[in-house]
Amino acid sequence: MGRSPVTLVMLLIGIHLLVMVVTALLISLGHASWANALCYSSNAVWQGQVLRLVTYAFVNPPSIWFALDMLMLYYFGREVERLLGYKKFALLYGGLILTGSCILQLVSLGGISEKMSGGQSVNFAIFAAFVAIYPELPFLFGIRARWMLVALVALATLQFLEARQFTFMMIFLFKSFGAILFMIAQGYRGLLPDDLYSSLLKFLQRLPFFPQRTGALSARSSLATPSSASVIEACSTTTSFVPVFADQKQYGALARPSLAPTINIDRLLEKISQNGLDSLTDEEKKQLEQASNALVERDRSA
Repeated sequence: MGRSPVTLVMLLIGIHLLVMVVTALLISLGHASWANALCYSSNAVWQGQVLRLVTYAFVNPPSIWFALDMLMLYYFGREVERLLGYKKFALLYGGLILTGSCILQLVSLGGISEKMSGGQSVNFAIFAAFVAIYPELPFLFGIRARWMLVALVALATLQFLEARQFTFMMIFLFKSFGAILFMIAQGYRGLLPDDLYSSLLKFLQRLPFFPQRTGALSARSSLATPSSASVIEACSTTTSFVPVFADQKQYGALARPSLAPTINIDRLLEKISQNGLDSLTDEEKKQLEQASNALVERDRSA
């Protein structure tokens, strides 16, 4: 709109904010039942109200935690969408929403009535997807992204155990690891050690829905697992990625490497942003990998 790009993440945040305001107004006017009509209820779904399987994720009361949740989606979601393309990001986000409600629907087969609202676990899973792309990226106090993810997952798991919310703990873990597996299927494999990745790949390739791209997924590549420096360089021309980095001034001072004039990095990144990594031709992927290697060589010589 005008000079501002409209991304799927921004539309999702807009929907979250709109539903939050409407929910607050309905409750304040004594119409809480109207807001509850959007929340997940296993009994209501069995009665045919299947939209509740999706709408529950957008029902959030106004709070500081909701604001932080939206910041997490804004900072990390836009970068994930930029690399995947909006179609695959929509598939990821929609799949995460349905994961939670479908698990509860299965649990309700045991005669347990389940209810749920809010998309905190969905948006945390988007952060997990981001970490799967940039596992070595330093955050506050220099903590690597992979260890930040491990610490947050462990803390959340302990909170669920302390509250004896075992079903919601299962949903949280399913969504987080599901997002990581989705990114692995897209070729981002830097989060896992080599041995663990090889074992996981053999298991996933037995599944009918897993993409059988053996050549593209059999070995690690610098294109799928960029270094921290190349991450900063790739995002230096966009405002879609603004987390807090350790030594931010040092990373910000990195100069764009001298590349062959025939390699238009901005054009390739724009194409990835619009259509995803798979839209690149073999020659364009080769050019992008050359650019990534140039960044690595520049960092080694620095």
